[in-house]
Amino acid sequence: MGKSARYTIRLGLSLVMTMKSTFPVASYVVDGNARGTDMLSRFADVQCKLLMTVGRTPNSDMRSVFLDVKYVIDDNRNLQPSRFRAVPTAPEWAASGAKLGLALDVRFLSKGCPPEISQDTLLGGADLPPSSLLDVVPLNEPSFIGVNGQERVKVTPGAFSCRIQIPDTQQYNLNFFVDFPEGATRNDVVLPAEKIYFMTACWNEDDNLIKRAKGWRDDILVTLEQVGNELEEIGRLPIHSRTSRFRQYFTLLERRRKLVAQLDMLEDTFPPEDRMIKGPKNVTLLKEGVIAVKRLQGGHENYVWVGTFKFQDVSLIPTTTRTSRVDNKNLL
Repeated sequence: MGKSARYTIRLGLSLVMTMKSTFPVASYVVDGNARGTDMLSRFADVQCKLLMTVGRTPNSDMRSVFLDVKYVIDDNRNLQPSRFRAVPTAPEWAASGAKLGLALDVRFLSKGCPPEISQDTLLGGADLPPSSLLDVVPLNEPSFIGVNGQERVKVTPGAFSCRIQIPDTQQYNLNFFVDFPEGATRNDVVLPAEKIYFMTACWNEDDNLIKRAKGWRDDILVTLEQVGNELEEIGRLPIHSRTSRFRQYFTLLERRRKLVAQLDMLEDTFPPEDRMIKGPKNVTLLKEGVIAVKRLQGGHENYVWVGTFKFQDVSLIPTTTRTSRVDNKNLL
């Protein structure tokens, strides 16, 4: 149909962006503040395989990524932390177009997180009770090939929340973070040494809304094709024959406009099937999400994009292993 759907993205409290669906993470609003304890419990004992891609995105704000971190470029054109210089080098971040890819496995727990974590704004801050924030733990140390060969990246536990965003469609925002205490550097791409936030969306599929929405979409497309055929048929008539069908022609144009608006609304609400992944416990997730760091700008917390991530697998941990202690002694 040649249209370019637009999606609104709200990250944190004040960062509001609109972007075209040509960007791979045409996301679904992620700033809801209602409680989603039922959905939160569905993620307990769920294990996810993530593929992180750190680097520039169309919505990265290079001036903000290293707003309160000082880096310089060394002789090999790698960004390195510096105690002595401010950052005129921030625009150089990932300017080469290089990416840092990390395969990270995480497990969502049913255990509440420490009180100091519960104040994190993106996860809900003081708006949610501590029981609405649970632990997420890394299951591996991801690695990549750098200038010195294979390099491992240290990751430590964090927390996650799942909050209702659009009650009518049972859409929730799934936000979590883990800590990268030493960060990672590949050429001019730097993953800062701090909490790294993951943001995406998920849906409660108890009412099969996504499946029903696909049926509505198919019906609209069939009707649009029928209307289009009628318009073409009128357009092929001799000019003197068209005049008697002007009213019908403009009625069809108006009907097509309304159908396209309905289709746009439906596609803005539910992503295409190929951009979703089925999870356990009747949960469907957006397959992709964004990676961000938190920065304080103008007295407000903003979440600045430093890359994207993709779910490669989402599965429930077998019952026989759920009671096993997650061993993080090598990750802490």
